[in-house]
Amino acid sequence: MTVRRAAAQGYLLKSLHPASFHEYLRSLLIEDATLPRELGYQILKQFVTESIPHGEQPILSVMETAVLRNLCRGFKIEEIADRLVIPENKVKLILNDILFKLKLTNRTQLVTYATDNGIFMSKVSLQ
Repeated sequence: MTVRRAAAQGYLLKSLHPASFHEYLRSLLIEDATLPRELGYQILKQFVTESIPHGEQPILSVMETAVLRNLCRGFKIEEIADRLVIPENKVKLILNDILFKLKLTNRTQLVTYATDNGIFMSKVSLQ
């Protein structure tokens, strides 16, 4: 008698983008499954939001603050990368990490957050 063991080999969300879904299924078939970034974000999102005490804002690193301030000054990703001497992909990752930390969805919200919380102060003063 042969005993077969069945176990879960992965985790999928209904909201996973179709391209990511296809890539993930293919990696399961070749037994080289890596967790897609989108899926990892969805899984870890709950743990990050639970770890921040109510009413407290997450602390941004020096690099995250620098990227955010440059974004607020109106620089594009390529320009921020040049100014901070880091690859463009790193700037994109940092922006995504900041959005995730602050539970925001877009760059406009980031700029508003930075202005409202004193991370960036515009030189223009409306009196």
